[in-house]
Amino acid sequence: MGMPEIFKAGGSKKGANEMEKILEKCPRSQWGSFMAGSDELKFESQQEDEKVVILGRRHPITNLGWITIISFALFIPFFWNEFPFIQMLNGNTLVSLTMLWYLALTFFGMQSFLLWFYNVYIVTTERVVDVDFVGLLSKTVNVAQLSKIEDVNYSQRGLIANTFNFGDVIVETASKQDTPDVADEMSAFTFESIAYPDKVVAVISQLIEDETKKKRTSNMEIIPGITLNLSLIVSIMVKIAMLLIFVLSLVMVRQESLMNRVVNFPVGGSLKILVWGFCVSAFLLTVIVVLA
Repeated sequence: MGMPEIFKAGGSKKGANEMEKILEKCPRSQWGSFMAGSDELKFESQQEDEKVVILGRRHPITNLGWITIISFALFIPFFWNEFPFIQMLNGNTLVSLTMLWYLALTFFGMQSFLLWFYNVYIVTTERVVDVDFVGLLSKTVNVAQLSKIEDVNYSQRGLIANTFNFGDVIVETASKQDTPDVADEMSAFTFESIAYPDKVVAVISQLIEDETKKKRTSNMEIIPGITLNLSLIVSIMVKIAMLLIFVLSLVMVRQESLMNRVVNFPVGGSLKILVWGFCVSAFLLTVIVVLA
């Protein structure tokens, strides 16, 4: 299976190559605990140009608890006769109780699976999203923009976590967000017992790096605009100065004429030609600069 479209377009070529290396051997099944981005994957509040990079949930081994409970509970009806209270029930009531038992176990199993399946974290090209469902009717969605993330790290504790490669990923943001369902977490973005925590950290770090480079590029692109505005200001100032010099040249022509009347030198005619020549030159240059 090829790389998702997000790794083929957008961002720097180096960043895309790094992302491909990180996710090269990762599973992409929607039923697993780790899935690389897909154009078909959508979520609530997703922006039009926002792409999902990875989606993950708790490692499947974390379901071992409720699966074990159900496995043992399946055999309890076979020992109904061991309970004195149940021995007093008639056949129809006993059948109804057994049906209720298995129905409750099915409900418990389905609810546990749905909570595992839909309690996910989503890493996109713009942000990190933490979706937490508590029970059937309550949900909490926490969001952090990549630009607001200050640090991301992970931890793996115990033999089981290291054997099956799962752990906790902690995303620290500029502003800490505490919610009722994450009261015991170190931050609002602590993804517990997720698969491939090292790869999740690497992906988020790479996205943050790409976001930082993108901002630097945007800041650099502002410079031509500033240069253009500065050139416009200087151009206007030059035109004003040229007009001022032309006006002063006219004043100088008038002044030379008055001076020549007061003191009439033999070379006064040459000076007059020189002054008028400067005035005409100033006029022509001013017209050229103003009209340019």
